[in-house]
Amino acid sequence: MESEHEVQQLYRDIQNEITVLKTRLSKGGDVAVAQDVYKRAEALFPKVSSLKNNRLFAQDARVVADLSELTQICIRNLDFDDEFSLVSLDDVVQYSKAYMLRDYLQLSGVEVKTEKTFDLSADSDGTGGGTVEGGNDAGGETSDAAPQRPEHISEMLQINKKRKVLRQYDQYTHFTQFNWYRMGTLFNKVSKLPPTTDHLLGPFGFERKKRVLKERAARDGLAEKSTAENLSKETLTSGQEITTPEQVQRCFKILKRKNGMNSINLFQFVLDPNSYSKSVENLFYTSFLLKENKLQMTEGNDGMPEIAIYKHSKDRTNDNNDGQRGRGDHQNHIIFQLDMPTWQKLVAKLGIKEPFLDY
Repeated sequence: MESEHEVQQLYRDIQNEITVLKTRLSKGGDVAVAQDVYKRAEALFPKVSSLKNNRLFAQDARVVADLSELTQICIRNLDFDDEFSLVSLDDVVQYSKAYMLRDYLQLSGVEVKTEKTFDLSADSDGTGGGTVEGGNDAGGETSDAAPQRPEHISEMLQINKKRKVLRQYDQYTHFTQFNWYRMGTLFNKVSKLPPTTDHLLGPFGFERKKRVLKERAARDGLAEKSTAENLSKETLTSGQEITTPEQVQRCFKILKRKNGMNSINLFQFVLDPNSYSKSVENLFYTSFLLKENKLQMTEGNDGMPEIAIYKHSKDRTNDNNDGQRGRGDHQNHIIFQLDMPTWQKLVAKLGIKEPFLDY
């Protein structure tokens, strides 16, 4: 089992090698060389786990960070036309055409060739089975690059064999031959875009209202001049409605003028045969006269309520005392509901033809 010092020294060697590879791969180089560093760093981690040393864990974390930077450099400088890359730009186009032409070729009855059908020894370019195609398709042209490893040569032979299979789709160039709906369905399936509906792909059909410009009326220079009217106290009060206290006084004066100190049937006094609303108002005004001891209500011989002006004593002192006693005496509160059917029946029963309160 290796000691902590030996493991730490191995991590330092990997870091030094990563520094050299960063400079090398930034100018272009073999990506496979960086893969060897990944494998060596991955093999060291079980040893760090067994030793359980925090310094070694920190060293491993620094190596992982350096490897991330190395990967970023590799991806940034990746050339799709490089012969060592697994997928080139032409391969992407050819594979896409093969995917969209599947239905068309099946309906047309065209036989699709596979990798087993092709033989590298009978290449149309004249290259033998052991000859590797260059990245610029230059046939058997010799490259000045360093000799490749056996596993790279085998991998490149497989890539060239697949490219020969994909060349059979070069003749299909018409737009209608490809099933674009099939490609769109695949894109929606593997992409991470949220699903959308058709009406979200464009603006709504909103129509702006046309602004209507109104013409301003021209000022009439020949119009007559008008001034404010001089108002007085009489003009201010002439248009105002009569207040409730004034109406109560009117009712009392009419009763005193027409009937004097005699009693009268309550309904004959307040009911107006021509107006139901006027009858309700008269009953409302009469309630104030009864409350202020201007009128007194008694029961008549026929059992109907009668009202009369409250009789005061001639003696002034007694008059004040009577008024005080009248306000202090026990009072009965009567709630009388006068609806329209009752009003009609009372007017017909009492034979009222004209209103008593003719104000």
